[in-house]
Amino acid sequence: MFTKQHFQALAKLIKESDANSKYQLAQDMAKLFSEDNEKFNVKKFFSACGITQGSA
Repeated sequence: MFTKQHFQALAKLIKESDANSKYQLAQDMAKLFSEDNEKFNVKKFFSACGITQGSA
């Protein structure tokens, strides 16, 4: 099971990444995390990644 610390570390990596597909990466990870942990907060994760859910 992923922990809050895992989510925070991965969000930081996405935020600091210069990848063109940050949104897609964050979306894919959020799906995985949601399946792993019912308390996972997608909106909070996207915010920590420095992106909005609607951006592509």
